[in-house]
Amino acid sequence: MYDLIYQENQSNLSHTALNYFGKKISYKLFFEKVNEFAKAFQACGIKKGDVVTIMSLHTPETIYSIYALNQLGAIVNLIYLTLNAEEILKQTDEVGSKMLLYLENVQDKVKEIKSKMKAEQIICLPIWNSMPFPLKQIVKQKSCRDNSLDEFLKKGSKEIVLKKERYQPNMPAVIVYTSGTTGEPKGVLHTNDSLNAVAFQYKLADMGLTTNSRVLNAIPPFLGFGITVGIHTQLVLGLEGILQIDPNADAVAKAMMKKKPEHMIIGPAFISAIMKSCKGNMRWLKTLAGGGGAISDEEEKKLNEILAKCHATVEYTVGYGMTELGATVCTNMNRCNQSGSLGIPLPKVNVKIINPETEEELGYGEKGEICFSSPSIMQEYVKDIKETEKAIWIKNGEKWIHTGDLGYVEKDGFLYFAGRIKRIYITRGADGIVYKLFPDRIENVLKKCKGINQAAVNVVEDEKRVHVARAYIVLEDDQKCDMNRIADTLRKELPEYAVPGEINIIEKMPVTQSGKVDYRALEYMQ
Repeated sequence: MYDLIYQENQSNLSHTALNYFGKKISYKLFFEKVNEFAKAFQACGIKKGDVVTIMSLHTPETIYSIYALNQLGAIVNLIYLTLNAEEILKQTDEVGSKMLLYLENVQDKVKEIKSKMKAEQIICLPIWNSMPFPLKQIVKQKSCRDNSLDEFLKKGSKEIVLKKERYQPNMPAVIVYTSGTTGEPKGVLHTNDSLNAVAFQYKLADMGLTTNSRVLNAIPPFLGFGITVGIHTQLVLGLEGILQIDPNADAVAKAMMKKKPEHMIIGPAFISAIMKSCKGNMRWLKTLAGGGGAISDEEEKKLNEILAKCHATVEYTVGYGMTELGATVCTNMNRCNQSGSLGIPLPKVNVKIINPETEEELGYGEKGEICFSSPSIMQEYVKDIKETEKAIWIKNGEKWIHTGDLGYVEKDGFLYFAGRIKRIYITRGADGIVYKLFPDRIENVLKKCKGINQAAVNVVEDEKRVHVARAYIVLEDDQKCDMNRIADTLRKELPEYAVPGEINIIEKMPVTQSGKVDYRALEYMQ
């Protein structure tokens, strides 16, 4: 990974690689900093195959650490900031981490388990370290006094000769975790090759990602998309990454209008804030792409109307990806955009639709499980051979991933989403007949109802142990909700067995760090 970035930017050394609170870090300085960190890790005994856990946002120090460890052939284990203390302990120790690097914001959780951890060294990454001087002094006064980063870097003295590990095919590089929206998170192991493949795919895609163009990066590194596209692809392509580490939707929308990046990738949770913030002349915007979940056709139409009024020459584009595939494998593009679709496969990606029960390949327009073959496919689920074999199968020497999603492909090559296989439930109608219940279908009907901004549906068992849908809605601002009309719409557009047993109005939809609806959290809401 490091070698590819170095190779691609030798004529780009004076240009900006990272922009952190207005402080610009050139590619030349970026490479120097990575080497400085690599020497320190080497002095701490880190070598090929060792695992180092990083629990942080995309600060410059985090990014230096990722590529410093990559030079040494070590594996970076990127874990969520939202984990509780025991989860941190579990995801750090299970992979045999030699070290833990954590952002100062989570120091209390780390202190709670520090004595139990098997990691030999624990280092705090201050959030202020690379900020411009005036801001650095202000933030530093309010931050922790842990100077373990300084002590760590001093170990990498100038006398140390950096011993870089040579590239080998399929060498493990990064562990990221699935979001766990409907089950337990799994550790996903990616190689150098798979992350480099993602950068290659984006280089050839029609996204206008030209050298030195600016991209607002609001996606944390512990998400698959965050490390592959938000960091690695951006650096390989020689872009200027504006590091927006405050994930609050309003803060991201404000940063977009202030920084005016040519490119921006967001999740569904940001859409409402983006629509409210758009104003003036936005011709500077070349890409506004979304992933991590679908938005309604009405939302997409409304967003595109707002962009057009602001003179933006692009529309909102949607793609499809998953942690096991590294990042996006299928996407709409600026000159290849079909509303309501997930786009077309990226270079070197193949898609097929199969019957989930027989694995028979289906034809155009036929709904079945979406499967992908891509050079970005994960190596495995960490220490879980059984689940790995369920997810990956090899046919004619080609690796394929079962996505667990339903969809279909039209003859023009565009892929369409039709729901989750894992979110299919067996229920019984009033006629006593057994039916399949699709929560996604109910959500789509709710999202069309006037006054509803967001909708999510989970499924519970009633006293007869029959699956019943339960809906949660977030209302649009200043909108009165006519529950009778919504109920009439549901009864009109859905079969009797699919009509939710109850509809709950909530102030805010619970979401995961990746911006997807947190269905597990909904289970605990009354």
